[in-house]
Amino acid sequence: MDILLYLIFGFLDLFAVTAIMFSLFRFQLREYVKEIVFICGVLSVVSYVNRAILGIPEYDLAIQFGIYVLFMRYVIRIRLFKSILLSAFGFMSYLLIQFIIFPLLVRTGFVSLLDAQSLHNLGTYGIQFSTDVVSFGLVWFAYRFRLGFSSVEHPPHNFSQKEQIKGSDLYIAYVVIMGVLSLCTVVYWLLNSSMYLYFILPSLTLTLAALVHLTYRKEFDI
Repeated sequence: MDILLYLIFGFLDLFAVTAIMFSLFRFQLREYVKEIVFICGVLSVVSYVNRAILGIPEYDLAIQFGIYVLFMRYVIRIRLFKSILLSAFGFMSYLLIQFIIFPLLVRTGFVSLLDAQSLHNLGTYGIQFSTDVVSFGLVWFAYRFRLGFSSVEHPPHNFSQKEQIKGSDLYIAYVVIMGVLSLCTVVYWLLNSSMYLYFILPSLTLTLAALVHLTYRKEFDI
């Protein structure tokens, strides 16, 4: 039962990440439901293997992110740089929502830091469920009021043309690298000390804010 719950909530987490990403760039979820279900299903299993079988939870998010980017590239068919950019947006946004919700849940006494580090605690599922609900609410809001960017063309992309990173994309690339580094180390920080929570939130906030700002400028050619 614990395994099933882990896979279900892991699936919902990844679906929320994808929904955030799609809504931010005005892609239609319903056009890729089968692909998204496949991607989220595979990655939830990968996550369980990383954490419960291989015993490498500190590397789980980095591994998931890398595989997710490959799925965006070869399944959804988005250019590699854009796949990394969109994936970074989705993962960082989801984590930011989670790290805002988590302290609020801790104050209620319903969850603790141990729940954030555990696989199967009731509080662990509470953190995931709360984050997913808020994420899907924000996704609905974005779609309802047609928010988001249109600077990334709707997939599938044309791979016959060589992908070039220049101009404003270079600045975006630098910020994406910072964001990916944050993503790849966030679980390590969380597993080692609660004090890192005070570093994770501002780090994610500043990186995501910079990414939004640069994407906004590119959107309107500022």
